[in-house]
Amino acid sequence: MNRDHPFRYAILLLPLGAVAFLLLLGGAGKSRYTIKFGTVAPPDTPWAIQLNDIKERVERESKGKIRFKLYLGGQLGGEIEMVQQVRRGRIQGGGFSTGAIADIVPELSILELPYLFRDEAEADRILDEIAFEPLSEKLAEKGFYLAYWGENGWRSFGTKTRPIRKPEDLAGMKMRVQENPVHIEMYKALGATGIPLPVVEVIGALQTGLVDGFDNTPLFSVASEWIYKVKYYTLTRHIYQPAAIIFNKRF
Repeated sequence: MNRDHPFRYAILLLPLGAVAFLLLLGGAGKSRYTIKFGTVAPPDTPWAIQLNDIKERVERESKGKIRFKLYLGGQLGGEIEMVQQVRRGRIQGGGFSTGAIADIVPELSILELPYLFRDEAEADRILDEIAFEPLSEKLAEKGFYLAYWGENGWRSFGTKTRPIRKPEDLAGMKMRVQENPVHIEMYKALGATGIPLPVVEVIGALQTGLVDGFDNTPLFSVASEWIYKVKYYTLTRHIYQPAAIIFNKRF
């Protein structure tokens, strides 16, 4: 995984692979083709910038025959909802956390275990050299094509009432949790109540008191503005969470 440019693989993959394939379709009578790509990545983040690079290159190298329509910030719904849309062919692809894709491909949940990886280098080696092939096969069985891993990052706790300096500090808290069994069980083991919510509902839940906090990566917490609704953000780095760029296999 190239950390300087985590979407580099797609920038190379799409123009050389998908563009060539889709141009053949165009030569067969279809003058234009639209790729709909969804993500909860907020605008003006590195993820969005890199996806826009892909969009521009695909459209440029296809000479306008392919339109790459990018839906940022959960415009098409929550992550699980968009993963289902990819599977059904309503959109062609997307960039999602592995925790969300695990709703359909539960084997991905192994990557969500707390403190599974010691550092980024170990995560990269395991994801690229060990996990990619078997998990690609599991995704293919459910109708997906795994293009490559992306970078989501290390999750930490954002809380309204107190910092999380030790596990016991979470006891009794209501925490927004990703809609994934591993995340839900983690909070249960720590004595907190995990409340599953899609990304687009978290701000409202923090404002109304439905939840006392959340866990997510520093970049996403700032870009989504969740961090401005809590008083404390404790760098626990308790889960390293990859992202995955997936497409409908028929595409």
